Amino acid sequence: METIKISPRGYCHGVVNAINTITNLDHLSMKLPVYILGMVIHNKQMVNSLESLGYITLHDPSITRLELLDQIESGTVIFTAHGVSPEVYKKAKQKGLSIIDTTCDDVFKSQNVIKEYLNKGYEIIYIGKHTHPESEAARGISNKIHIIEKMSELYNLQIENIDFGLP
Repeated sequence: METIKISPRGYCHGVVNAINTITNLDHLSMKLPVYILGMVIHNKQMVNSLESLGYITLHDPSITRLELLDQIESGTVIFTAHGVSPEVYKKAKQKGLSIIDTTCDDVFKSQNVIKEYLNKGYEIIYIGKHTHPESEAARGISNKIHIIEKMSELYNLQIENIDFGLP
């Protein structure tokens, strides 16, 4: 058997940036408690490490990040590298929460491309997992964004003036 080392390897740069940002925050200058909206990374050791520093991770894959915000009454909320929808940002501000946004630059770029094409009148087909936080953030930009996880879902799309050429 041949072992091939891939490079780069490890966490994506957005997650590395989020972890570095979070671990270097000055708790003394922050509104407490401090919540992380969703898992920074799907790594139990890292979550436990952040919780040992006083962070509270809110994670429930059965509800959206907008719904997770209902569990926060005051303090600071940290948005993970996955990004959040405009509604999540707005709701956090309305609740008077301090916001620390660690959204990955690549996620911002993707969201900006989505907005650019929406402004040109396009509807967007976004390929990703329905329940993934990045998909949720993208879907929250507009109701003209359609999340597709499986090819079979293309058959059920309701987009005017489009022919996918599917049998």
